[in-house]
Amino acid sequence: MLFQNFVFILSKSIKIILGVISIILLNFFFTFRLSICIFLLIFSFVPDNNFSLKITENILKSKSIFNFLNIKKLDNKTFDKNLFNNIEKSINPFINNEKISLYWPSKWKNQFMFTNAPNNFSHDFNIKKDILHQALLLPKNYTIIDCGAHIGDGTVPIAQALKYYNREDIIIYAIEPSIYKCKFIEKIVQLNNLKNIKVLNYGLSDVNQTCYSLKNKFSINSGGLMWDNIIKDSDDTEKCNFVKLDTLYEKGIIEKIGIIHFDVEGNEEKALKGSKKIINELNPYLSIEQNDLSLNQLLNFLAKKYKFEKKIESNIILRYIS
Repeated sequence: MLFQNFVFILSKSIKIILGVISIILLNFFFTFRLSICIFLLIFSFVPDNNFSLKITENILKSKSIFNFLNIKKLDNKTFDKNLFNNIEKSINPFINNEKISLYWPSKWKNQFMFTNAPNNFSHDFNIKKDILHQALLLPKNYTIIDCGAHIGDGTVPIAQALKYYNREDIIIYAIEPSIYKCKFIEKIVQLNNLKNIKVLNYGLSDVNQTCYSLKNKFSINSGGLMWDNIIKDSDDTEKCNFVKLDTLYEKGIIEKIGIIHFDVEGNEEKALKGSKKIINELNPYLSIEQNDLSLNQLLNFLAKKYKFEKKIESNIILRYIS
């Protein structure tokens, strides 16, 4: 019995020592608090480790994990003090030249990046690649609409690639309802010396109105935020002007649109209705995230003037029938 107790204590001690070493090693890549959570998550899969499994389950089920990781709110109306001090040189996957780098904040070393996923260039990679390919075929001085621009994880690398391929004449309108994300994109544009991005703080709909964010403040996927014209939680919402894309066109804010990319989290039908004049007059290439609308609904709405070309990941690609 004494020997069994000794073995038990020794095994637990070894696990603790290995755990400390693991956290130290993880801390080279992540923050200390995040390292502990990663360790607990991995450690919970070790056989006969019910104790750590229960701890991990309780942590993951509890909202206190977000306090533990210093994730307080998703609105991030002020950036981390160290956000733009943790700038890294990232490879642009849309440029076939590893010597060309893109300045982008570390996604692990500050709260803003961690709480605004997706925060890398690989998300929706093939959709972005297709937009770039089509952009390179556009006539001179045409423009791209990127609505639901998020933090610029598509707009910024595509704009840099256009610059690299001598098509800086192509302007990308980064349209995003969240003001703090717009400010972030503007700063990144400045850091990378990009002249072919214009940031517009709007949401798109079929009417001009004020909307409020319907956010889950305990989620880190802020790229999936939804908006409504009814205040759900006045203490934890963002307010934004939603407009018809046609309104921006009629006012001369946007022009010569050759490509429209909608990633508007279920608001595609309203965004399309608000873009009817542009679509009828300019016949842009359409890349629409498929949420609630079926392909037949899209084609019927476009009055059979467009044809289905392909589907890339979650997006339906439609081209004008000339």
